[in-house]
Amino acid sequence: MTLAEMAARAAGTGSLACPRCNCADFKTYKTQQGHRATFRYKECRHCGHRVLTTQQPEQVIRDVETRGAVAENDFEGDIV
Repeated sequence: MTLAEMAARAAGTGSLACPRCNCADFKTYKTQQGHRATFRYKECRHCGHRVLTTQQPEQVIRDVETRGAVAENDFEGDIV
């Protein structure tokens, strides 16, 4: 693959491209879990330029089951 082909591939996908050679072929050489993000240190396979990327954790939104107030007459006829 030529350098021009790599640049075209990187520009068209919206993925990470090397700021030095515009290549999109990276290897991750270190991953570090932070308190609020994951840090990935990447190196361009073409020119060796290193970049740092961060990934924010996904927010999980869940439904909380709400319970209505219990009336005293709900238990009429039950054996307690």
